[in-house]
Amino acid sequence: MSKSTILLTSINNFYNEEKNRTKLMNILDKTSGISLRNLEWFITNYAKKNNTTYTTQDGKLFTVHCAYKSSLDGYSKKLFDPFCRSQKFPYTIPGTSHEIHTTLAQLNFIKWCIKNNIIDYISNNKTSLFNKQVT
Repeated sequence: MSKSTILLTSINNFYNEEKNRTKLMNILDKTSGISLRNLEWFITNYAKKNNTTYTTQDGKLFTVHCAYKSSLDGYSKKLFDPFCRSQKFPYTIPGTSHEIHTTLAQLNFIKWCIKNNIIDYISNNKTSLFNKQVT
């Protein structure tokens, strides 16, 4: 089995859970108030500059930018990228009939953001974060 096939199986299992699927669809449908560009800006700019760290639900410290760099090194840009820079494919979101055109890298990046509570962190701190965002 290829790394991509294994990753897709993991992604399908993750998005099969309703709460994860809902967050994915809200990001892609732009109904959450948080865009992929917001996620990317927060992780690569804000979190790096401010060394953003928080405690996860299991009590561990999570340093956003360091964890991102580590995941990027582990997956490479080909399998971990918020923007569709490689070949898109039709993807039916598990548990729905909703089909999107995306990349494995984008699905994996959003999975990482959900799994590490980055979307929740941004939602809870949206006002203070986006007042600092330079467009």
